[in-house]
Amino acid sequence: MKKYKLIKWYPSLPSNVKEGDTFTKEKNGNTYYGKSLNTFVYNREVENNPGFWQEIVEKDYEILSLI
Repeated sequence: MKKYKLIKWYPSLPSNVKEGDTFTKEKNGNTYYGKSLNTFVYNREVENNPGFWQEIVEKDYEILSLI
């Protein structure tokens, strides 16, 4: 699942969305959902505006110890 963080607010976003909020891509693939905000944003607004959104890349591993 792709996740994006808003790094700069712009006028077409709903007023309850603030910088630093995260959005996760929905199963249908057409929207991103801000769970804590209960707000949807269209793919084209997120993926076509790299100056406003930063992709969050989650690691699939964790270093437990160094020897």
